[in-house]
Amino acid sequence: MVKKNIPNCITLVNLFMGCCALASVLYGQFVQAFFFSMASGVADYLDGTVARVMGTKSPIGEQLDSLADMVSFGVVPGAILYMLLVKGNAGPDVLPIELTLAASPAFLVSLFAAIRLAK
Repeated sequence: MVKKNIPNCITLVNLFMGCCALASVLYGQFVQAFFFSMASGVADYLDGTVARVMGTKSPIGEQLDSLADMVSFGVVPGAILYMLLVKGNAGPDVLPIELTLAASPAFLVSLFAAIRLAK
């Protein structure tokens, strides 16, 4: 039972690092977000490798991996692009709703990541 959950725990590290990267992006700390994203990528590589080496596979593990990847490699890049577009379009005469509408196409990255992961 414990053996089966080791890759899932590593996947949760991927998800945690993705959440930390997202929080960093929201505070404008892009360098910190980069390092969290790199750690997320390492965890994503390790969870699959460990699962193969240990010969463990589970439906929940597959779903958990897709969800973690969606946050780490779908939502975070979309949020980075969104924040960069907001900062680039910000000005004294620009309303917040205008910024949101102008930058919202950045989340197309997230949408296409979801489609890719669903396949």
